Parts: sequence; C-alpha cells; structure tokens
Amino acid sequence: MTLRWHDTVLVNWYQISAKAVRNALKAEVKASAGKALAKYLPGKHQI
Repeated sequence: MTLRWHDTVLVNWYQISAKAVRNALKAEVKASAGKALAKYLPGKHQI
C-alpha cells in the first residue's frame, strides 16, 4: 500500500512537472514571437 501511494505521488509529481515545463516553453515561444513581431509591427507588442 505504501508503494502504491508512493507511485501515485511520483506520477502526479511527474505530470505536474511536465505541465509546468510545457507552460514555461509556451511562455518562451510567446515571448520570442512577441519580440519578433514587435520588430515588424512597432507599437503592437501586446499578444
């Protein structure tokens, strides 16, 4: 039972970490895209 609980925690932690990494990558991509767009469209940095 302890092992099962431990496995569940590990799986949950992994899923949360994967989600956090994905969100961080998305934010990076958005920021990069925003900077690139700002070069071509001055005054319209808001995405």
